[in-house]
Amino acid sequence: MMKIGIYGGTFNPIHNGHIKLAENAKRLYQLDKVIFLPSGNSYMKSNVLSGSHRYHMVCLALMGRNSLEVSELEIRREGATYSYETMEEFHSIYPKDELFFLLGEDSLRMIEWWKEPARLMGQCSLIVASRMPDVSNRQYDPVDGCEAAEDDQNGHAANMQLPQYIRYLEEKYHTHIYCIEMQDATSSSKIRESVAKGQEIDGMVPDAVRDYIRKEHLYKTI
Repeated sequence: MMKIGIYGGTFNPIHNGHIKLAENAKRLYQLDKVIFLPSGNSYMKSNVLSGSHRYHMVCLALMGRNSLEVSELEIRREGATYSYETMEEFHSIYPKDELFFLLGEDSLRMIEWWKEPARLMGQCSLIVASRMPDVSNRQYDPVDGCEAAEDDQNGHAANMQLPQYIRYLEEKYHTHIYCIEMQDATSSSKIRESVAKGQEIDGMVPDAVRDYIRKEHLYKTI
């Protein structure tokens, strides 16, 4: 039986922090491989670069990196893409293997407003990239396009300290959630802003991704 990490995200664009996180998760939790999964038509985000561009940049970023792969599964799917449906498809591809879903802390704190969170967490364990110590003052509320919470409980829980919130999710959804510290401060939004301002992004993304962004004149406006 293999242990497989599924790393979903917009990757708009993929950057060195994404790659470091995948490599650290693979090492710490003894994953056999990590599959990067660029999102398709997200119902939660707009103004995202086309799937073909984002997929191509992930392919360039992962060239020569052992056990890091990329999947077109969500990009090929028409309409809105839901993570629980994606995990069901991966279960059909890897029926005998153990699946882990990699996501960031911000995404974890919104997971109860995702489509069918119980079905998602019932199919896999989670590995969350956290900003430790948990000092965020951000308040998490439902966003447009998300399913409404039944009451105030979800919103209250999402603002707990991270260790307490993880225990809450594990008990409620009978899942396992593991943490990995995100030490790289790079963000896709910062890269997009830098490109739009004509600033260099060397060291933030793999060289092949930087060259592709320049060649295709991506992110000139944000």
